[in-house]
Amino acid sequence: MGPWGAYSLWQVARWGSDFAQYTNEASVYYGILPVGTAFSPFIWVVVVVIAIQAVSPLKAHRKSGWNLLFYSALFSIATALLYLVMDGYGISNTISSLVGCAVGLYFLFQIRSHFAKA
Repeated sequence: MGPWGAYSLWQVARWGSDFAQYTNEASVYYGILPVGTAFSPFIWVVVVVIAIQAVSPLKAHRKSGWNLLFYSALFSIATALLYLVMDGYGISNTISSLVGCAVGLYFLFQIRSHFAKA
């Protein structure tokens, strides 16, 4: 399931990138400021690297895996706050990112007790 899941994630990310490129081209055609997408791939890379590092400890039910997911969520919150000052993002991206982080953190804290300290 691992390679299939990675390939599926790659397909979804590629579809999202193609859609963003299409909307940016349409924005330029109609004279609207295009949405900035240069920062997004960096975010995906950091989050995916942290998630990959968390897989092994999570399988072993170690708290270090849970901590990595928590750090990933904190990184996402910091990124959401950066959206406020970056061209092409704005308040709607910030709000949706913060809501997504809040939902993720809720579930993360619901399973916290299942992981032993180590």
